[in-house]
Order: sequence, then C-alpha cells, then structure tokens
Amino acid sequence: GSAAAPPAPQPDAASLRAVNAAEHAPCGEPAPRPLPTPAAEAPRARREAAEEPRQQAELDRHRRRESEDLQREKDAAEARQRGAEAALPAKTVDAVVQAFLALRKAYKDTDLAGLTTCLQTLRVYINNLARNPHDPKFQRINCDNNAFRTRVAAFEGATAVLIACGFQEEEGALVVGPDFVKTKGSRLWDALAKVDVMIEQLKGGT
Repeated sequence: GSAAAPPAPQPDAASLRAVNAAEHAPCGEPAPRPLPTPAAEAPRARREAAEEPRQQAELDRHRRRESEDLQREKDAAEARQRGAEAALPAKTVDAVVQAFLALRKAYKDTDLAGLTTCLQTLRVYINNLARNPHDPKFQRINCDNNAFRTRVAAFEGATAVLIACGFQEEEGALVVGPDFVKTKGSRLWDALAKVDVMIEQLKGGT
C-alpha cells in the first residue's frame, strides 16, 4: 500500500467570516450621512437674532434713563456749586413740590372739597401769569380780595405755593418783579403741571 494523502487544511472561523462578508457586501458602500450643518440650526438662530435687538433696545432705554437722571443731578450740583442762576429752577421746583405736598397733607383728609377749590384757584393765578407774563394785571394778586381770602389764604401753606412760584409779599399783595420772566418764568409751567397732577389725583381719590 501506498500512503494516504494528508487531509486538506480547514479554514478557521475568522477566514470564513471574512469570505462571507465579502460575498454579501453590496457593490458600492453608501456614503456616510453627513452631520447636521449649521444651516439646520438657522430657524432657531434667526429667532434668537431677532430677539436680541429688542432686548438690547430695552436695556439701552433703561441705561439712557438712568444716565439722564444722573446727568441732571450732576448738572444741578455743578450749577449750585457755581451759584449760577441755572440752579434756581431746580431749587424752586423742589420748593413748589414741597409746598403742594404740605398743603395736600394738611387738608386732604379734613377738607377735600376746600383743598380742591384752593388748588384750582392757585392754578388760575399761576396759569394767568404763565400765559400773560408781561401783563401787570397778572403780576399782582390782591391778598385782601374776598376770593383770595376764602379760597387761598384760609388754607395754611397755600400762599407758600405762590411764593415758591416766584411771587413776593408786598404791602397786602403778592407780586412778581419785572425781571421775573427772564430769570424764573419757566418755573410757572413746572408748577402748573404739578398742580394739574395733584388735582387729578384728588379727583381719583389718591
């Protein structure tokens, strides 16, 4: 007898898996799906971009308001330090406000009707002079006048409002000087706005 031929070598498991994968693979592998591009985020980015200007504008408004308030305080302080005439309107506006508040506090709860009439009468005096600053008729208030005595002088602190506006006491009258319009006339419009607000508040019960 002749010797038997040696058995053919058997492929290992790894080789079989490799061959099987090669047989079943498609001819061409599809390209991998691209990752999301920035364009996919565009709608949200546009919304955020549209929101930013509005928020920034709101912030800018607050900053401007604060800046203007600080600048006004700074300017007033510098003017007072210099002793300039420009400081007078700021001081007198404060005096007018204080006079009005004191008047309201004194009579709001005890004589609301009388207080309202008093303020309306003060408004007439202030408005007449503000609109006709060169008319001598409105540059002088007769303190002996019955309407003045009953509607204004009867309320403690009411005369102080007119003095804060620029009137001066002189021989039974309240008067403004000829240079009043040049130096202090603008305070009348400030006072007029204040008295209008106060009258509206009283009508509204505040």
